[in-house]
Amino acid sequence: MDELRRAADLLVADPPAPAASLEDLTRRNARRRNRRRAFGGAVALVVLIAVSVVAVSRPSTDEASVVTEAKVSSGRLAIATANGVTLIDEHDGVVAEVALGFPPISLSWSPNGRWVAALAEGRAEIVARDGKEHRAVSTLRLESVQWVGPETLLVDSALGVFELEPAGVPSEVGSIDGLRSPDGKRLAWTDDKVGSSIVVGEPDGSNPVRLGQLPGGQLPEASGGVMLRGWSPDARWIIYLAYATTSASLAQDGVPLYAVRVADGFAFRMGVTLDYDDWIQWSPDGETMLFVDGEGRFLTQRKVLRACDLDVLQCTEVETPPEASSFDPAWSPDGSRIAFVQVGAGGVPGEEFHGELVTADPSGANRHTFREDPRGVLHPMWTADGAALLALRIVESDPARVTVERFSSQGGPGRELASFTIPGSMLKGYSAHMTPPMAWSASSP
Repeated sequence: MDELRRAADLLVADPPAPAASLEDLTRRNARRRNRRRAFGGAVALVVLIAVSVVAVSRPSTDEASVVTEAKVSSGRLAIATANGVTLIDEHDGVVAEVALGFPPISLSWSPNGRWVAALAEGRAEIVARDGKEHRAVSTLRLESVQWVGPETLLVDSALGVFELEPAGVPSEVGSIDGLRSPDGKRLAWTDDKVGSSIVVGEPDGSNPVRLGQLPGGQLPEASGGVMLRGWSPDARWIIYLAYATTSASLAQDGVPLYAVRVADGFAFRMGVTLDYDDWIQWSPDGETMLFVDGEGRFLTQRKVLRACDLDVLQCTEVETPPEASSFDPAWSPDGSRIAFVQVGAGGVPGEEFHGELVTADPSGANRHTFREDPRGVLHPMWTADGAALLALRIVESDPARVTVERFSSQGGPGRELASFTIPGSMLKGYSAHMTPPMAWSASSP
């Protein structure tokens, strides 16, 4: 127990490191992520899931801006700013602007929706949903973290892998950094020596089984490494990106997307996609995976949505006009509709900034295009009751200006909830798909 308490002190007691430049943060975190992706020339679109541990509470910087949650559905959007986090309610707009003293490079909500974690190199803070308090966390010895319970975190540190509760002593669970399965029974990781293979074992790393099919335990098209993108909801498949080269420039134009079956290591190629976190979406019932398929880093290079049923090894294109490019998919809460963004394909200058919000059946039928406002949208997000969507506006004349708007799912113009300027150095992505780190929690805890 004394050793665990000493480990806890080291995990949470170190003072924050001096602020580093975003370029340094991105580069360092890309190196840390190599253990998961085994990809030397890592694309700098790094999203680390943040950590919540023992810490001190402090009042919000703007208590007067806090709005009491009185509505049944009260989704909350967290967006990183140059100095902290802005919390936006789906009905009332800005709830709080929380000053953290650093620009987060990653945001992540706890599964119960009570906390959003903001992470930067050497620093992290856990912010309450209403913005009334935030707790300082040291990440000097932290390499990666993932939420594995309502407020339980799996922390990979220089001292080992620990599970942490917000106010408890860390419990060591192994020494291997990986992705925990949804049922919590297994861990997946990439092999440090054979980077193009995936290994599955017990949560503590015991009883490892290599899933690669090719000689030496490798996976197809993965001589440059693999990057894990998550488990299927039923824990039968692992989704990953296969890198045929270590060239970051080539990877920006798309990499093969695969699913490997845990039972026998069979790898199913689904298509080619870009490394955007929200371009892979599982249906609410966990049966269908929707992803963006298409090569090219520019949004106007034609892309389509594909719905994959891994039980029958089939991916079907969501009906898309031949002159259109579709991306940023999102499922409605009941799975009966999808939302996405569509632009004209063909490379017309500036067209990538004119994305239209579209809703449709999962097949692509019964489409409705929101044409009331010609400005471009990105990242549609459904409210918990399915009655509305939130989306970002990125304006061509000022790409750093981000506006959050709410749309009725039945159509009509958007209503502005918030608008602010994000430093260009914080925007992530390619071409017009440049957005700040953000996280969406659809309903109240």
